[in-house]
Amino acid sequence: SRVGPIIEDDKVTGFILFTNNITTQKADQIEQQAIFNLSADFLVVLKFDGFFSRVNPALIDKLGYSEEELLAIPIIDLVHPDDRQSTLEAFSLVTKESFRLPPFENRYIGKNGNVVSIEWAGSLDTEAKRIISIGRDVTDNRELEQQLRQAQKMEAIGQLAGGIAHDFNNLLMAISANAEIGMLGSNLDDVKIRLRDIESASARAAQLTSKLLTFSRNQPLQKKTLDLNHLVQNFMRLLERVLPASTSIHFSPQLNLPHIAGDRSQLEQLLMNLCVNARDSMAEGGTISISTGCIIDDNEATEVFLDVADTGCGIADGVKDKIYNPFFTTKPEGQGTGLGLSMAFGIMQKHGGNISILQTGSNGTTMRISLPPMTPANVPDNTQNQSLPFGGSETILIAEDEALVAKITKETLEKAGYTVLHAKNGAEAIEHCANNTDINLVFMDVMMPKIGGPEAAKSIKLTRPELPILFASGYAPDSHKAIQNDYIVLNKPYRGDELLNTIRSLLDDKISN
Repeated sequence: SRVGPIIEDDKVTGFILFTNNITTQKADQIEQQAIFNLSADFLVVLKFDGFFSRVNPALIDKLGYSEEELLAIPIIDLVHPDDRQSTLEAFSLVTKESFRLPPFENRYIGKNGNVVSIEWAGSLDTEAKRIISIGRDVTDNRELEQQLRQAQKMEAIGQLAGGIAHDFNNLLMAISANAEIGMLGSNLDDVKIRLRDIESASARAAQLTSKLLTFSRNQPLQKKTLDLNHLVQNFMRLLERVLPASTSIHFSPQLNLPHIAGDRSQLEQLLMNLCVNARDSMAEGGTISISTGCIIDDNEATEVFLDVADTGCGIADGVKDKIYNPFFTTKPEGQGTGLGLSMAFGIMQKHGGNISILQTGSNGTTMRISLPPMTPANVPDNTQNQSLPFGGSETILIAEDEALVAKITKETLEKAGYTVLHAKNGAEAIEHCANNTDINLVFMDVMMPKIGGPEAAKSIKLTRPELPILFASGYAPDSHKAIQNDYIVLNKPYRGDELLNTIRSLLDDKISN
């Protein structure tokens, strides 16, 4: 057999495989099989040692090298670094496992640094031990595709911004209105109710930002041993506040449910997303039913599940395959981010679980999340770690650039008996620690002006290696993730009892930093 090019108007448009063991003089008399047909710009012959033996003038002009230079450079050195592995795999495939080169694409870097995207197809000449390939320049196509993706990305960001603005404005309205009414009221019980509503709205705002961070940054899990029934039961009060009066919610737990290993905040966020979607599917009200259970196989639990069922309109057949796509939403513009089920899917993947549509139709939808159970031997006894928050008399340095956050944190610590100093940034924190040996612990934000928390901690540890340092973070870039390996990090917004317990444990050397 042999391979020959198809030439039309002095341009290679494909290759022909000649077969049947006949002489080349009779080749024009036999049936010819087209290996592939491609509108080609480039024609090359590649030897098994990874060097070109022939290149056509079009490739020479495109890459800017002379013919002699192209023949002397290993082709892998011409390929874009990100595409070298796929190129080597394609080369190995055609030389060792296949007769023909399947169409694939890679990028070449020209002599002046220009990047050329080429779509290749080719065939193996077994007698000469070479690969004959033709290529099509798709650089302009890829640039247009990139521009389209950018336009779609901006459209998605606009949709996301509208949904986030809608949700945040609702939460801010709840916070500001309750604060205003609470300040005007003289009834202590009414003020307490307003404060609880403010706390509830703040918690939902925190979940909204957590949703964005998890989606954009693949936020790491903070797994703990959890009782799924307790998690749902404790979260019911917040869920009830989200639902209108026309919608009722019921919880049916299965007793003696195996424990799971999970991130409480992310699982609560997932449950909130499912319940909000269920609420929105019932325009005139209805019922949301939450239930838990487990699947037993050979007297052993293999799966713990939670079902959220509604009496809404169901999910249309044409929508089922899209519901987990980021930014996809069936809600009106400005009333949904399209991140809810996408986030739920991602959370389940990170937990080693699954989310699925158990059933849907005109009578409503049931969504199921499934999680792997923990065996009794792997469930730690957490009872000894549960304690009420308590204070002390030590001196604590707060490094926080946000004045309102620093103020409330200082008040919380001082009410617990601590002496509190304040630094507005990392540079001031370093100076305080250098000049005041009475400081027993530093509590600092990760992101601060002038010198950030991680950089300040390195400097402080040089002169005060024994000094405990605790971090707080509302958002930390990837470059600061390493601090989680060496320090405890409280994620904002944190509760006062969480702060006090963590500080007390550090001061008592119960938690190693």
